[in-house]
Amino acid sequence: MNKKILRNFTLALICGALFFSCRSAPDIPAVDPLAMLSSDAAMYIYIPVKGNQDFVTQAFAKIAGTSTGDAKRISSRTETLAIATGTPNHGFEAAILGNYPIKYAASALNEKNGWKIKNDPDSQMVYYEQSASAIQMSLPSNYNVLVSYDVSPMISNYGKALDSLLAKDVGIEGQAYQNGIGDDVVKFLTSGTDYEIRMIAPDPQKFLKRFLGKSVNVKVSSLSGILTPSKKENVYAFRLDLEMTDPRTTKAACALLKIALFPIPAKIQQVSASRISITDIDLSWNELLTLIYK
Repeated sequence: MNKKILRNFTLALICGALFFSCRSAPDIPAVDPLAMLSSDAAMYIYIPVKGNQDFVTQAFAKIAGTSTGDAKRISSRTETLAIATGTPNHGFEAAILGNYPIKYAASALNEKNGWKIKNDPDSQMVYYEQSASAIQMSLPSNYNVLVSYDVSPMISNYGKALDSLLAKDVGIEGQAYQNGIGDDVVKFLTSGTDYEIRMIAPDPQKFLKRFLGKSVNVKVSSLSGILTPSKKENVYAFRLDLEMTDPRTTKAACALLKIALFPIPAKIQQVSASRISITDIDLSWNELLTLIYK
């Protein structure tokens, strides 16, 4: 996700949220943000805000150029950020779970403020498009916000997931809606603590190039990362785990990664026949933002 995209996304969220009141909308249940993302992204990032609120506040303030007070106001209403980057048709998707009463959404997201009101052709759900950037935002309930350059796929996923929830509420048994993201991906992203930021890359080569700034000729079948707050100020401790396609290449891959990471101080260790762990990486808040949106 490049800087312009993420800046526009953050401005969109703040623009809507700062004008929302506390009046309740119809009692529509919250939908899991991961259920709204496309299944063909290069990388998924899952951020529980409770244990990372200072980082999220700084991110909103830095990216959108807003005051710390306004950024804290929106982050305090946010429970979870689920982000998909590298989606083929529209670049990125962000699904946000929180508490965003929508009484004043229509008055805040209007043409005077640079927004056009549109209707999704399939669901007829209202969404908003920013004239300058063409970024789109949908506010289907008090609890969910959808942001992308094309929110239609997210709206479709939201509708299917909501239908599944409502059917369950009235006692209709059926299979829970699945949007195509693998169960193993969802389990990994959501099994951390409140203080962990988790990411997983179904396209490992693309992530390695983004992280290292260069291509590395290693055959990786899966790649995941966990960030936890460091004792150092405004720093996360970053751990990467790589599963090799061919166990016979694991030892050579360790050597290549040591060269590629130099001079970054990191511990690279083969932990099984086909698995490599990279630890002892310090990632500042600014570096994490760059990793997400550069």
